[in-house]
Amino acid sequence: MDLPAAIALMDRVDALLSDVDGELGVQEIPVPDAYVLWLFSRVRSTFLAARLLVSRRLIDEAMHLARSLVTDGLRLMKLESVGEDRPAYLLGWVNESITEKENLIREAVRVGIQRDPTAVLDGIRAQRQSLNRYVTRHGVGSLRRFASEKQLAKEFGLEHEYWDFEYVNNIVHGSPLTASRRLQTRDDGVVLVSTLHGDETMVGPAALMSSQWALLALRSFRSMFSPPLAPNVQIDDLLVEIDAAAEQPAEQA
Repeated sequence: MDLPAAIALMDRVDALLSDVDGELGVQEIPVPDAYVLWLFSRVRSTFLAARLLVSRRLIDEAMHLARSLVTDGLRLMKLESVGEDRPAYLLGWVNESITEKENLIREAVRVGIQRDPTAVLDGIRAQRQSLNRYVTRHGVGSLRRFASEKQLAKEFGLEHEYWDFEYVNNIVHGSPLTASRRLQTRDDGVVLVSTLHGDETMVGPAALMSSQWALLALRSFRSMFSPPLAPNVQIDDLLVEIDAAAEQPAEQA
């Protein structure tokens, strides 16, 4: 897949992501579902950023964002699948974030960034109390946690796609495993380092991975929030097309 074809594909995906606004209109939703809307909005903006990076041939950087799309896509798929337990997962996620914030503040005190954390910690306690009251008032029950990406991928039969996630981890964390795309050795033995790797074969995988996970996220989001029986035909057809393109040899894709 060359660059024009990759951008054309991503534009088609973006059009489907953008159509959601017209479908949803204005809705009154429970507080936990506001976090689903936020999560999907992040999918949309992350995908747009990945498209921009692909268009500039910043492929490694686009892969960084594709990795985030995997995580968010899997979580949206899980939220779709759990039905009435959705608030327990969403509010469990919020509860974990409150704990993370509290730990960050305590670490800030330890390293000398924050001298007096009293007001901030009081605010965090108030957040947790408010969350607990909501849980009790609405009968949410025991809060739940998202499984890891590996576990979720297995649950949804996406272990093949999860391999891409693991490979991209090497790019995100700067592993020398992927350094060869930016290193060239001249005939005289001098090694050249390029800011932009020139491997055209990676344009397609970056576009396909980003597009696939944005579409999986969109399909789950629409199933939760779009009108009943709203068809996902365009999404499903495009996912089939992406699967077929991913199976092609790199020189043909």
